[in-house]
Amino acid sequence: MNRLRLALVFVGASVLAGCFLKPHELEVRQGNYIEREKINKLSIGMSQEQVKYLLGSPLVVDVLKPNQWGYVYLQGSGGDVARERTLIVIFEDGKVTDIDGDYLPEQ
Repeated sequence: MNRLRLALVFVGASVLAGCFLKPHELEVRQGNYIEREKINKLSIGMSQEQVKYLLGSPLVVDVLKPNQWGYVYLQGSGGDVARERTLIVIFEDGKVTDIDGDYLPEQ
């Protein structure tokens, strides 16, 4: 009888302890992670092929603005975005005319 009580107390304590533990949240990374050295090599006048070779395929190409490529990188865990980086490359006649966003080449 004592062993049964001890086992029930142990099981009950284990179940209650599990209620107070926080589940592990995986860190999620999505999009285009681009290293700083590659960003610094990006320059006005580069062709679309050169940009794609340097940075990879863009994550976002708007159908209404096909000359604007968006490179977006999201990082976070548990549904919260902790860091977002955006790089927008704008082309005219197949050449880079403008670079915008929050992850720009260093001057």
